[in-house]
Amino acid sequence: MRRSRSLAAAVAAAALLAAGCTPDPQPTASPTPSPTFSCSTSTVTDPCTPEKAQKEKEQAAAVAASTNAYKAFYAEYIKVTRAGGAIEPTPTMKRYAAGPYLSAFAGYVAQIHKQKLRYTGDFEVDTPKFEPGLHRSDSPATELTFTFCVDGRQNRIIDGSGKVVGHGLLIKGTMYFRQIDNDWKIWESDDQQASRC
Repeated sequence: MRRSRSLAAAVAAAALLAAGCTPDPQPTASPTPSPTFSCSTSTVTDPCTPEKAQKEKEQAAAVAASTNAYKAFYAEYIKVTRAGGAIEPTPTMKRYAAGPYLSAFAGYVAQIHKQKLRYTGDFEVDTPKFEPGLHRSDSPATELTFTFCVDGRQNRIIDGSGKVVGHGLLIKGTMYFRQIDNDWKIWESDDQQASRC
């Protein structure tokens, strides 16, 4: 009797298999998707979050735009000084600078124009270094700070008769950028004459 029960069980199992009845497959775990954001730094107390990643991305874009503004402004300034100055800042100078910085350079190029001077030679304009730890207490939190150096010592300042009346300087210091009408512009600087960058 025991043997017939085993045979009946085997036949029943074969019938189930033939009918396509198989045990349900076990569900497989879906892989956890990797995050689509990353941060340059993260710690246990300051983990990488989407918000932090977005803030870093925006800051990197602002730093790149400010660096471009610095280089474009100085390229234009060099062009203007070689041409004998200008009565007022050019549209390009206004595009990349504002506030006290633009006012100061407006005075420089107007003085060069008035005295009929022009610069010869090259300026060595470095790439400014972003300084995230430097911030002025009386300035907007969004202001960006850079250190910079411009070496104009190869320049000769020539008057209308072709006489050399002066030489360029090496200037280094700290420069502050602000976002104005969605553009990052040089706003102000603290600088001084130096012997090397």
